[in-house]
Amino acid sequence: LISSPGIEGKLLKAVDSWKPILEKEEEKILAHIGTSKEIHNPFIFGNPVEKTENNRFVGRRDIVKKIEENLIRAEHTPTLFLYGARRMGKSSVLNQLPRLLGKDFIPVDIDLQSAALTENLTGLLSGLSEEIAKRLHQRYIRVEALTRENLSNSPYSVFEKWLDKVQNLLPESNKILLALDEYEKLEEAIKSGKIGIEILDE
Repeated sequence: LISSPGIEGKLLKAVDSWKPILEKEEEKILAHIGTSKEIHNPFIFGNPVEKTENNRFVGRRDIVKKIEENLIRAEHTPTLFLYGARRMGKSSVLNQLPRLLGKDFIPVDIDLQSAALTENLTGLLSGLSEEIAKRLHQRYIRVEALTRENLSNSPYSVFEKWLDKVQNLLPESNKILLALDEYEKLEEAIKSGKIGIEILDE
């Protein structure tokens, strides 16, 4: 506490001199608030970020780099497992692989939530060939997908021969990467007997 003759009067004068300045600044701030707009939050919650050139997908570069390193260094084709809690962005990462991986990789994302893919073996193999063919068409490599009729007899043998044909059409440096989303649906189909466990050997 400061006690001095006349100090109270000096303080009151100082307050009176500053009050108009503060009120003026307050008016400016309130006027600015009235004209400002809320900044849109680009974070997309719920649905995976789709694979477009102009999307707002950011981050996860460390995951993509790990995937690329494993693919480049492996002597034999590796199986990679991307895991995490729900809504962590796993499907978004898979969707972005065609845009983020090097040009030598051809990611083919397969959504196993589709009932047609997991109802039986022919449905799965024909669906896989269809998605691979679509991705190759985007690279101007033409190949016909297998139909269920093609796979009605000796489906594994037919599918392996088709893959050999696809491999021969690709430039030597290109590699197809199957990205299976919702992988547990395939596990459920195997446990229920819809698809044989032999598919895991393919």
